[in-house]
Parts: sequence; C-alpha cells; structure tokens
Amino acid sequence: MRFEYFEVRPTIYYIDIPGNTAQSYLSVADLEIGLADAKASPDAFDLTWKLVGIYNDGEGRHLPFEIGDYEVQSQAEEVMRAIIATMKAARDLINSPVDVKGVISGPKLAADLLTSTIERSKVVAS
Repeated sequence: MRFEYFEVRPTIYYIDIPGNTAQSYLSVADLEIGLADAKASPDAFDLTWKLVGIYNDGEGRHLPFEIGDYEVQSQAEEVMRAIIATMKAARDLINSPVDVKGVISGPKLAADLLTSTIERSKVVAS
C-alpha cells in the first residue's frame, strides 16, 4: 500500500447503534446535511475528524485508509501536515534554483532527506 494523498474528513459516529456506525463526509454541504439528520435522530452522536490516507487498490479505485480519529479538526490537520512535511521539504529542494558549481544540488539534498526519513522510520517492538 502506498498513500497517494491525505484527507481530513469530518465524521459523525452514532454512539448507541451497535457497531458504532460512522459516516465520513467529503464536503461541507454534505456534512451540514449529515449534522441536521444526526440532530433530528434520537441516537446520540459525536462529531470527530478522521485523518485518512488515500491509496489505489490496483483496480483503479482510490480508497481511504484510516490513520486516526481526532476530537478537534486542527489536531487532525496538524498530524497531516507533519506526515507530509518531509515530502514538502523534498519537493522544495528539488524545485530550488540551479546550484552553482561545487555546491550540493537540490535533488541530491532532497534524496538525502527522504533517505534519512525512510531509514529512521521503524516499528518499536515491545
């Protein structure tokens, strides 16, 4: 699996329904309709913010993979910005002006940055 991009989605969780039914929304208009429906429902609900990575399943579908749920939108956005920060820095290095002879190139610095991130990323076993 490889994430192509990330999204922060508002999500309504119905607390009292078995299986904790959830609905994520892709637009503010859809969220407003969902909130109106939730408020009119006798079921208790929570509004959270879901960070998802979007990946291609190999059959042309772009599917969401849940990374985390956050109580506040700004928390989800902060985590998303942290995830893409290294990619953004590498892009900026690649797009930097042409280097003077003898100076390390932007693409080389970008590759070094990405290599460092990849090599230091790990699962800490208990």
